[in-house]
Amino acid sequence: MSIEERRAEPRTAMVREAHVRWAGGESDITVVDASSVGMQATTSRPPARGEFVELVVGPHALVCQVRWSAGNRFGLAFREPVSVTALLDGEPGPVTLAELDARGGWLAALTRKASALGRGLQFTVLAAVLGATAAGAAAWSISSHSENGRGPVDVVRLTMAGSTPAQH
Repeated sequence: MSIEERRAEPRTAMVREAHVRWAGGESDITVVDASSVGMQATTSRPPARGEFVELVVGPHALVCQVRWSAGNRFGLAFREPVSVTALLDGEPGPVTLAELDARGGWLAALTRKASALGRGLQFTVLAAVLGATAAGAAAWSISSHSENGRGPVDVVRLTMAGSTPAQH
């Protein structure tokens, strides 16, 4: 299983400067990808696996845990899910999904339910396409029988009477 398949959700690739502090030191880092549950970064001196760190991105400071470290790269897991956009845009304000939900009301709830809404929209579009296709097929069928001088009711009446309508 690849690392992409093991991840809880897709990552957003980026290049963003940040800073980490931990019991054994601190370091400037470059964030290379992120999701709502973690991020990957590079630095010349990464913290050790298992270390708890304070991640500082712009005005935001979050507690994270180092999940892995290899060479100059390492992975952080956020203590609670965050909005990647809110974290990386550099603007002050809430970044955790819980804080955004508390402040955002229906908009935050809508964001959480985006996948369900997306599936509903897909169903609606599919139903509309299938309905239009069925209506088009019915219209084509009616018009093809109307060309021989009989309307669709005449065709049904003759068929039910046992005679085959003559085709012109």
